Amino acid sequence: MPLIKHTTVNVQPSPVTVADAVNVVVKAEPIKPENVVTDKKMTNADWAAKDRRISRQGLFQAALQSPALMQYAPTLEEYMALVRKTADEGLVYVNEAAQ
Repeated sequence: MPLIKHTTVNVQPSPVTVADAVNVVVKAEPIKPENVVTDKKMTNADWAAKDRRISRQGLFQAALQSPALMQYAPTLEEYMALVRKTADEGLVYVNEAAQ
């Protein structure tokens, strides 16, 4: 499908009509990407690693947003350590329940 270039028309009289000026067809050259992306099939190990990363991220986010954990850590470093420990324990629990 050709691209249509819309242009503004000067108010001065000219031999070109408004319809001709608005409907100018422009041929566009295809864009060639610098880095060609190729599809590769994911192996079972790739899927398992991705599943583990998604689970870990979800548990970390849930632990980070838990208002109850904030009561147990007075500093940011202690809070982040508690969040990581809670997320890791949650991941162990989720994985053992799946087996």
